[in-house]
Amino acid sequence: NLNKKHSIFILHEKLVQIINPNIRFISYETEVIKLLKKIKGNSWQNFLENEFLDLQKRNFLFYEREFNYFPSYFGYKRYDYEYQCKYLYSLYKVLFKIIKRYKPKFVISELLNGIPDAVIDVFSKKLNFKYISMRPSKISNGVVFCEPNNDTPINLGMEEFKIDLINIDKIIKDIKSSNYETPEYMELTKKAFNLFKLSRFKTFFDRIKKRNIYYNKGGLYRYPVINPIRYFIKKAKNKFLFKYYTKLFHTYNDIRKDDYVYFPLHYEPESSTMVRSFDWADQLSLIKLLSRQIPPPYVLLIKEHKGNEGFRNNTFYKEISYLPNVKLIFKEVNPYKIISNSKGVICLTGRTGFESFILEKPVAVFGDVFYEKWPHASKIGSFIDFKKWVLSLKKNNIKINDTVKKRYITKYLSYVYDFKFIIGLNATVDKKNIQKIASFFNKLLMD
Repeated sequence: NLNKKHSIFILHEKLVQIINPNIRFISYETEVIKLLKKIKGNSWQNFLENEFLDLQKRNFLFYEREFNYFPSYFGYKRYDYEYQCKYLYSLYKVLFKIIKRYKPKFVISELLNGIPDAVIDVFSKKLNFKYISMRPSKISNGVVFCEPNNDTPINLGMEEFKIDLINIDKIIKDIKSSNYETPEYMELTKKAFNLFKLSRFKTFFDRIKKRNIYYNKGGLYRYPVINPIRYFIKKAKNKFLFKYYTKLFHTYNDIRKDDYVYFPLHYEPESSTMVRSFDWADQLSLIKLLSRQIPPPYVLLIKEHKGNEGFRNNTFYKEISYLPNVKLIFKEVNPYKIISNSKGVICLTGRTGFESFILEKPVAVFGDVFYEKWPHASKIGSFIDFKKWVLSLKKNNIKINDTVKKRYITKYLSYVYDFKFIIGLNATVDKKNIQKIASFFNKLLMD
């Protein structure tokens, strides 16, 4: 559906098959491994020392869940730090060569999520091309375009592709009445986990058929067939054993008279925590630290993300239960009720921060997110900032009139485009939706 005048290439770590002969597919992983194996001496070390003086660039390895999340989660052999550095060096060299050859005008991707994205973002600044991220809107259905490391929408113009006028009064009213219809992307993340869906077995056999590797000794991806099976079994086990831990959790009636600060757990592992909340990505450690900063009579209230059902080991909740001023609440409890009755809310990058704006509750923001400069939000850069925020709760009676609320929401919605981009949603690959996205990019590239 894209104009043939445009030169399109798809960058992919490891190609399984060519989907469309008219599009240039570029696989970089094999070249990275070849270069990595040829490295001799300290050339990689000298390069990284000079190129990665910037502290943020040093974070790139920790952005990568394949290196620094899944080995621990699944319990297999860790990636050696020197190997990770050599991989980063090799990836940098290979991607630089590809970018220099094809000279892109735009790179379109999701929000920055892992080493390859981070490296391409560096090149976009060096070589003066535009890196545009797209993601589902957090307030309505539709898509927003952002900078790679923040979900604040940017305006790309082309008004004819934007969503129709939305009834903002209804959004405000529905959230206040605890009856808001959440955007489509949340319907996927909060789906109940089901191990025995037929689609899971189909995916498994498809992987076996297409990939004749069970173990990838080199590169970024290991156990491409086995890991999904491990993941489903682990979730099923955690879900089954959860019934023995329910006594650790409270109902809304148990906590509604408490003076509590509310912290909803974030979906993991995702760029929302590993990249955009880099310093605070370990949520269990953060909860332990927060509990030490919250003075009496406040308690810290924790609620699990619905989409993470079975993801965490139940010992995670047990550890939290030992903290004297922390309480766990069942994930099924209506979040709007919890927010409305709270003294304040803590967020990394979650949508709860937006809902707190409507419900006029102060929010401590630990990540990079679109509402971080809104009137109810305080950006937390250190625990000194957090202590000040907590102490301010006694006198922090936020009042935001509906006119102000409408102004902020209207600005966000004015940057929302009327297509769907949700992996796993059938409507995303609907022919009309694909044509609409293609028409948008055709015009963007022409302009």
